[in-house]
Amino acid sequence: MQYEIIQNLIGKKLVKYKCGRCGEGLRNLLNQAGQVDTCPSCKQQFKVPGEIEKAEMERQARETELQKNIQKEDRLALKEKANQERLTEQKIPPTVGYSPYYQNNMQPSQPVAMQVNQFDILSYAIKSSRYAIAMWLILNTIACGLLFLVGACGLVYQLIIEGDTVGRLMYLSFIFSSFFSCIIGFILAGFVGVIFKIEENTRKH
Repeated sequence: MQYEIIQNLIGKKLVKYKCGRCGEGLRNLLNQAGQVDTCPSCKQQFKVPGEIEKAEMERQARETELQKNIQKEDRLALKEKANQERLTEQKIPPTVGYSPYYQNNMQPSQPVAMQVNQFDILSYAIKSSRYAIAMWLILNTIACGLLFLVGACGLVYQLIIEGDTVGRLMYLSFIFSSFFSCIIGFILAGFVGVIFKIEENTRKH
C-alpha cells in the first residue's frame, strides 16, 4: 500500500493513503500506524501503514526527552558547583560537632561539618533595627508637623476671631507638644544610633 507522511496545520504528523478496495482517500495520525481501521466507504478493514515512520518518531521523542533531562542535570550540577564556590570564597572556618544520633544512642556517629557565622544574625538585626528607627523617626516627624500645623492654625483662629482663652491654651499645648515630641524622637534616635555604632565596632574587632 502506497502512503505518504504529511503534517497538518497544528504540527501533527499524518499518514495519507488510499483504500486498497475502493480507492477512498484516507488519513490517520502517525501514532495510529499498525492499528486496524475500517474504510468509511466500503467497510474494508486494513492495517494503518507507517509503522517504520512511527518507530522513528518515537525514537526521536525519546532522544529529545533524554537530552532535556541531561541539560536539567547539567544545570543542577552547575548550580551546586557555584554554591560550593561561593561558600569557599566566604572562607568560613568549619567547626566539627556530633549529630544528635550520638547523644540519643550513645554511639559515635560521623562528624558533621557545621559552617556558622556568629555575626550574621547580629548584623541582620542591626540593619533591620536601623530601618525601623528611620521609619519611626520619619513618621514621628510627620506627626509632629501635623500637630504643630493644627496648633498654629487653631491659635491664629482664636486670636483673630474667637478670642477664647481656653482655646488658646489648648492650641498652645498642641504646639509645645509637637516640639517636645520631635525633640524627644531625635534624642532617642541619636542614642540608639550611638549604641548600634558601638556594637558594630565591637563586632568588627
